[in-house]
Amino acid sequence: EFYLYGDFRSGVSTGRNAAGRTDNWASRLNLDLDLRLTDSERFHGFIGPLDRNGQFNRVDFQDGKFDYQGVFDPNFVTAFFEGDLGAMWGGFHGKSSPAEMPVTIGLIPLLFQNGIWMEDAVTGAAFAIPARHSRTLNWANFDWTFFAAIDQINSNAFGTDKHAAQAFGTACFIEAYDGYIEAGYAYLRDRDDTRRSYHNMTVSFTKRYFDRISNSIRLIINTGQNLPDADVTADGGLFLWENSLITASPLTVVPYANFFYGWGRPQSVARAGGSGGILRNTGINFDTDGLNGFATLDPTGFDTVGGSIGIDLIGNQLDRQLLLEASYLTEHGDSNPFVQGDQFGLGTRYQFPVSNRTLLRFDVMHGWRSDLPNVYGTRMEYRWKF
Repeated sequence: EFYLYGDFRSGVSTGRNAAGRTDNWASRLNLDLDLRLTDSERFHGFIGPLDRNGQFNRVDFQDGKFDYQGVFDPNFVTAFFEGDLGAMWGGFHGKSSPAEMPVTIGLIPLLFQNGIWMEDAVTGAAFAIPARHSRTLNWANFDWTFFAAIDQINSNAFGTDKHAAQAFGTACFIEAYDGYIEAGYAYLRDRDDTRRSYHNMTVSFTKRYFDRISNSIRLIINTGQNLPDADVTADGGLFLWENSLITASPLTVVPYANFFYGWGRPQSVARAGGSGGILRNTGINFDTDGLNGFATLDPTGFDTVGGSIGIDLIGNQLDRQLLLEASYLTEHGDSNPFVQGDQFGLGTRYQFPVSNRTLLRFDVMHGWRSDLPNVYGTRMEYRWKF
């Protein structure tokens, strides 16, 4: 079977982000191509023909004039084969599958810890050991993934050259101790300058306490670069503390409070250009829209501390969403040029379906930044899924 599906997004925005004015009408088209060979094997590809390197097909409004920026890119963002070695072995020999071992190879998307530790499409391969348990360690269930990325790694640790580095690592998901653990390790190898190679490690634990609080604690550590202090691009780490309150209406009223502490220059293993900063999940005031270049507070965690407090309100029929949020961060040290003191942000998001395939979304935010120009924005987006 062959399937073609995706969505079309078009948004109008006005405001100012950290780089300057963002008055534009931008559009993007996301196309998924799926060739299913069997129940467990397929070829899959993804194309974004209206965007390239984080820039989208758009009309800019500048000095009272309209400036059309045409963007077209027919290249695959992802293109990979995935299947199960056990199922394939059984099929080739006319027997039942002796084991489960999912594998993938090609230009593959890798996402770990909700995209915090890694969210990118890389050239490489991965396999997993799924659905195991350990009586000795009292683990009810665990999955273990191993990956190797030999090219197409997007990371600020290596500048704008996505061919500079390779990554070799592992990540696991463990259900145990009345919660679940996520952990990972990756070695990032610079092809040309081994001094810029480094180790990237992470661990998190998520659990519900007193039937009232859902809590996740996450830690990312970067270490190993052998460069002068002024040239180091991945060092230190990031601590994240994420909380949501379980109310009498747990599906429709969700207060939350997320906090972070970053020291040095914490990096994800890899982040695609449109995936935003490492603090994206801390709150909507740190979250890019992936289309118009909507304003955010500093999302890097680079020598900063702060957080977001908000409430997520869902319609009684789960048919609409209203988010209200206040955020704050401040520097410790003076190494981050995009934070010169305190930063405050207020933001709101409202979205609702027009039909079973379309929705409208509205975003408003204002950020006050000490000794730097304020950031702000208003945007409206139409999305059609097909």
